[in-house]
Amino acid sequence: MNSGIESLPKGFTVIAVTYSLSFADPFDWIFLLEQGHIAESGTHSELLAMNGLYSKLWQTAMA
Repeated sequence: MNSGIESLPKGFTVIAVTYSLSFADPFDWIFLLEQGHIAESGTHSELLAMNGLYSKLWQTAMA
């Protein structure tokens, strides 16, 4: 699915919902929802640097 999104022309807005953090990595902006609220938002790198929930979930998924 990522290859389909990456092949879209520039200027398209894509909203995707996923449980797979590796799918979220290439997106420009990520919103992490927890109990229906935005818990964290930012780029993949920013979210990892926060050492918050996204970072913990990423480390668990990559282990």
